[in-house]
Amino acid sequence: MTEAAFSVIKARRGLPGGEVATSPPDFASLSYVDARTAVGVTLDDVNGCLLHLSSEYPLNIIQQLKEKNLSDNKKALAIYLLGAIKPQDTNSIAVLVERIDFEVKVPYSDPKWRSLYSWSLYPARDALLRIGEASVGPIVLDLPCETNALRRQLLCAVVSTFWRTNWTTAWQPKAAIDQLQRLRATESEQSRQQNIDAALGLLIDNKVDLNIGWSGYLGE
Repeated sequence: MTEAAFSVIKARRGLPGGEVATSPPDFASLSYVDARTAVGVTLDDVNGCLLHLSSEYPLNIIQQLKEKNLSDNKKALAIYLLGAIKPQDTNSIAVLVERIDFEVKVPYSDPKWRSLYSWSLYPARDALLRIGEASVGPIVLDLPCETNALRRQLLCAVVSTFWRTNWTTAWQPKAAIDQLQRLRATESEQSRQQNIDAALGLLIDNKVDLNIGWSGYLGE
């Protein structure tokens, strides 16, 4: 987009030229509906090139997740926003990996749920998928420490999505498998070896549940 076109769009929206946002919505002080609206407007402006996000923006989302007592729905909304802006830094990815098994129920009995909830039962997994291939390396490094079967399944569901050459026959994510096998070859601690073997078993034997927790998820 040219600078002239960018200026025209900014003028139409009544926004100052070159606006850069540092602070995300204050999830703790807003109602869920208001926070959801604020997130939607932010993403619309970012996607329309009307707003740029500073490097501090994802860090400020992380700060709220760590320091504020948010309801599960607001935590999920903050995680959704973090994934939607697709940060590539390791801090953001580490926070999502840490929360990979955070589960939030979508109230399917609410007739408005489709417009109010944009994630599956596991929003951090959704966010890591949106971030893309940058999430694979940190997840691979985390798997040797991972003893929980659910967390392992969710993390492997993310890494198994990338670098597949053939979705019908070659289901193995070769890059992630190669990285884990290199770690396994140099690992001396038995418990970490076992964790790596468990992850490799899921990835090599195609036992990753790619649909885990997807009920109600709205893909973008």
